[in-house]
Amino acid sequence: MLRRAKIYIGATVREAIIAALHHNNAGICFEQDNPEVVADWRQGSGLAVALRSALERFSAQERNLRSYKKKQNGPAIGPQILALSARLKPLISALAFKH
Repeated sequence: MLRRAKIYIGATVREAIIAALHHNNAGICFEQDNPEVVADWRQGSGLAVALRSALERFSAQERNLRSYKKKQNGPAIGPQILALSARLKPLISALAFKH
């Protein structure tokens, strides 16, 4: 199975969001509830470390996606990430590596 993660990077912002994914039996990948913010993705190896961590957290999990709705300000996704995600567009919608 390919491990997958999403990377959201903005053209004018220094932060990036790395979201690990789950995979269900229907073959659908969906984001986990614990995205990671990389403060300055252009400097150092922070982006690579966060991506590797997200790929390691990739897992199979069943969830009824029709009835599941994320809470806007739940414990996993705080206001800082929500504000940042509004300014970012997905640069890489799904990055996959064989593990």
